[in-house]
Amino acid sequence: MPFLGSLLQYAIIMVILAAIALAGFFIRMGNFMNSEIIGAPTSVPWGFHFLRVDDSEWIKAVFSTEQIAQYLKDGIIAKTRTGLHFLRHPAQLYEAICYLISFAVLMHLYWKTKVKERQGYLFGMFLVLIF
Repeated sequence: MPFLGSLLQYAIIMVILAAIALAGFFIRMGNFMNSEIIGAPTSVPWGFHFLRVDDSEWIKAVFSTEQIAQYLKDGIIAKTRTGLHFLRHPAQLYEAICYLISFAVLMHLYWKTKVKERQGYLFGMFLVLIF
């Protein structure tokens, strides 16, 4: 009977780990929708305009008119109806993708390999993937 109890505990821990990885994904997607935890300014093609973040006053205070015109031309700053905005890295999406990959790796290891027989291995892998 002690073996059955430890097996049940291990199964419960695996369900919790999977739920944590998926919850992390959905939390970061919520951060993305709410324009929270924005990334650094960038000029990469996948940079985002976070309209809830108003950079107008800061941009006007720090850069000259010529610099602003050049940054607008280079695509580093975007002008919208709400003001001037930096294109920013979607840091929330990067982290959400990592959580989703972590979930997929853990599920693959659990269902398709024999590592579930090695108690603590998947928990350690979870910690490595998340942190």
